[in-house]
Amino acid sequence: MSMQATDTSVRAQVVVDAPLEHAFSVFTEGFGSFKPPEHNLLPVEIAETVFEPRVGGEAPERTRVELEHRNLERHGEGWEAVRDGVAAGDGWPRYLQRFAEVVKD
Repeated sequence: MSMQATDTSVRAQVVVDAPLEHAFSVFTEGFGSFKPPEHNLLPVEIAETVFEPRVGGEAPERTRVELEHRNLERHGEGWEAVRDGVAAGDGWPRYLQRFAEVVKD
């Protein structure tokens, strides 16, 4: 797994032992299966977290999942804490590690 942070974005990736279609489906449709429920930036309980799916890649035996959490400055004052949080070990690296565990089942 690797992680890189810039001023206003965080990029992370993990290699998972799963076909592309399965990995993509789990990440976009099953995000809640590996996202820690206590990770919530909103002042209310989240019923569901979803992604808009968009395919664009090869289908090797192992699939690299790469994401970029950008435009973090849109969170307003104090956005740097959001950036630091998602870049820290308990942020996107934790999500991607849990994703890798869920997707191989």
